[in-house]
This record gives sequence, C-alpha cells and structure tokens, in this order.
Amino acid sequence: MGANARQSVVDSHCQVHNAKGLFVIDGSTTPTSLGVNPQVTILAIAEKSAEWIAENFEAVAN
Repeated sequence: MGANARQSVVDSHCQVHNAKGLFVIDGSTTPTSLGVNPQVTILAIAEKSAEWIAENFEAVAN
C-alpha cells in the first residue's frame, strides 16, 4: 500500500494503481507479518476503505 505505483500495488484507499474501481481489501495489503492476530488491523483497513468508496462512489464507478 502506497502512493507510488512502482513501489506498491494499491493506494491508501486499497484501490489498485492504474485499475480504477478495482480494490484489494484483505490481509494481503499488510507489508509483512504483523506477529499478532491481524484481525483488528484488517477490519480497520476494510472499514476505512469502505467508507472512502461509499463517499466517492460516483468517481469510482465512472
């Protein structure tokens, strides 16, 4: 996850770089093993991304 498409697959909203409307919202967006159960982290990322998608649906859908 990051702003640079050469260094990351998705942006800060979990949208795949250069693929408008395609989102990856799961544990694969964490860069390394967290060392603990990642459930809460994954849920937080999913909720943040879902809120952004809902607020920007028109821009994402078109």
